[in-house]
Amino acid sequence: MNGCHVLLLALLLLWSGIARASWEQIGPEGGDVRHVIQSQSDPNDLWAFSHSGPTIVLRSLDGGSSWAVAGSFDNLEHCAAVSPNGTLYAGGESAFMFSTDMGVSWTSILTGSIYWYGVAVSPDDPDIVFGTGYRSEGSTCIMCFMKSTDGGSSWTCSSVGAPNSYGQAMAVSETDPSVMFISGRCTVGGVSEPAVFRSTDGGGSWTDVTPAAASAEANSYSVAVSPVDGNLVIFGTHFNIYRSTDCGSTWTRVTDFQYYNYSIAFSPADPGTVFAGGYGSAYRSTDAGVTWSSYSSGLPAQHLYSVTPTGRM
Repeated sequence: MNGCHVLLLALLLLWSGIARASWEQIGPEGGDVRHVIQSQSDPNDLWAFSHSGPTIVLRSLDGGSSWAVAGSFDNLEHCAAVSPNGTLYAGGESAFMFSTDMGVSWTSILTGSIYWYGVAVSPDDPDIVFGTGYRSEGSTCIMCFMKSTDGGSSWTCSSVGAPNSYGQAMAVSETDPSVMFISGRCTVGGVSEPAVFRSTDGGGSWTDVTPAAASAEANSYSVAVSPVDGNLVIFGTHFNIYRSTDCGSTWTRVTDFQYYNYSIAFSPADPGTVFAGGYGSAYRSTDAGVTWSSYSSGLPAQHLYSVTPTGRM
């Protein structure tokens, strides 16, 4: 289909609880994938988003064994999420997209100078959606927080970081949705540094909780909150993983050079298992992020932007 089929190569798709000696490419062939998301009602129902413009949306109803094109939208997808009621959300370049028919058709909302890189849905209300990225203001960019209370039809946007800052990932606590985190990077004196911000009032205000030890680690693409313990937060920088047991107030570095950490995700089937994706490498923790090991046999030398542990408790 001339690029419409997608090879699950730039994507890392994981099944929790199943031991795998080596990874296999499962196709279909054709290009790179940016993200995969899983239905909150059926762990075998998955969507994949191509890393192309227009974005091709594929759907699998058998846990990733086979895929078919569901639909497409005219933008480059940077982030995606699915709500409990099945609405699909995706953020892109100067636009936000949503689908209420399982990815077949999409509504695009133009957002001007806002570029989206992280999106999350409130666990309490499928119409409340949060996002992060950056807003371009002339010659500078500012990390920002976006919120919609009508299923993505309209948005408010507020600045989070200082000038020359960029939001990359969004995480909302499932045990207390008023607590959320944004991670990304800021430029200080011409040098890129990772950053993580915390809100305890639903995004009304933000506090910089970046661990001082991470200042030389370039960027952060990922942050995740345990689905069963709101105090347990995992923060990934370009080079390492940091772990907090007090909701981001203090951090402990738990790796020694674990490269990229593009995405971090707790297993929904076993919250003590956590995965991270890097460049040609996957990492796994079976003790809630205390220790990590490589889980990479058979993986190609590609950027693994998306980690999606499937299953349900």
